[in-house]
Amino acid sequence: MTKEEQFEWLKHILKENNIKYWADFGTLLGLIRDKKLIKNDGDIDLGLWEDQIDLLEQIKQNIIEKGYVLKKSIYKGYIYQYSFKSINKDLRHIDFHIFRKKGDIAWSLQKGVKKNKSFLFKIYNKILGRLMSDNENINVDKVPYKWNFDLVTWIIDKEYFEELIYLDNFEIYIPKEYDKYLTLHYGNWRVPAKGWNYLEDDGALKQGKPELYLENI
Repeated sequence: MTKEEQFEWLKHILKENNIKYWADFGTLLGLIRDKKLIKNDGDIDLGLWEDQIDLLEQIKQNIIEKGYVLKKSIYKGYIYQYSFKSINKDLRHIDFHIFRKKGDIAWSLQKGVKKNKSFLFKIYNKILGRLMSDNENINVDKVPYKWNFDLVTWIIDKEYFEELIYLDNFEIYIPKEYDKYLTLHYGNWRVPAKGWNYLEDDGALKQGKPELYLENI
């Protein structure tokens, strides 16, 4: 299976199981700016609301059996990402980003490895990596994982995801206001940016846990 076939297969299985989703982040950027998936992007990024989790659970084994390892990132009982890591290095990983609503806001989480160059942290990080390889659920707010990750929170106007349009040429839904949405994330998205780092440069990401921005989540 090629990367192009992988994308078509993924869209087919999601459509067949009536899962509502949209192209997001780098995947959306590539489809709009480059008219194709970005060549060196290692992930297929899809967004969906939390009410689609049960449907995603029903097909996860179908995806795993195609040669993927599943990692679910969890914070305070919330699953905020299904990450299917491809065993085939020639294919992309598949990331489902789970969004929840709070008033007019859609929010989700992301994690980044703490910036710690100490020798002991490097050893700890290797041990944790082995532990993660054996576990499907990664509870980032609990020991031992919480010592390894810094959390950031996407804070986005929920209307971006409630008003979607269908791209006929790619047979996929995207935010209707994709220009504004991409500008929110990337600034001048029409020009490829070298060295762009989503943990530092994404305009919709707030540093820290969601309760810093959303009361009583």
